[in-house]
Parts: sequence; structure tokens; C-alpha cells
Amino acid sequence: MSLQFFGDQRLPQQLERHNVENWFAYFTPSLDVQLLGPQGVPVPVVPGIPPNWAIFIVFDKPTKYHQAIPEYSMQQGAPLTEVRMASSKGLVLTTRGQIPACTLTIRTTKT
Repeated sequence: MSLQFFGDQRLPQQLERHNVENWFAYFTPSLDVQLLGPQGVPVPVVPGIPPNWAIFIVFDKPTKYHQAIPEYSMQQGAPLTEVRMASSKGLVLTTRGQIPACTLTIRTTKT
């Protein structure tokens, strides 16, 4: 499956799909917090939460594979991407950071 991302909050556009019945992508914007001390001086805190994507894929036919591998059309600036759940019926990928304007291809390796 290949998805075209735009580097913003727009849902990706499907470019290619193989054995995919349905898919869904969900965007969560970033969250930054600033704490102020007694005199209104900013207090150093842990960095905020970056924007994230969750991509849910349901296979058309159950399939056996060894692993799912996300591949970006560019390597610089690609966010950390993890396969969170994978079964013969589908998979879920998440990112830690914004996906820049690029193509994301998700391929599987045979068992």
C-alpha cells in the first residue's frame, strides 16, 4: 500500500493498494505546555508531544507475512514509525512526529 502525505494535517491520498480492504489514517496535533513560576518566569519543562499519525489497515484476504516495513520516499526528516499491531487480518502503524510531504509505502516480507 502507498499513501501520499502532504506535510500537514490533511489525510493522505491512496496511491496504490494491494490486498487492502479498508484503511484509515488519524492525525493528532502537537501539544506544548509552558509553566510559569511565581514571578511569571517560564519554568523549564519536558518537551511537548509532537504531532502523530495512526494508520489502520484491514487486509482484503488474510495473509501470512514475517513483518511489515514502512518505507518513506525520502529518508531525511522521516518520523519514527512503529508497527503497533500486526496480524494476518491487518496492522496498525504510528508515528512520533509529522510525516513530511512524501510517499509512504508499507510492504510486507514473506514468512
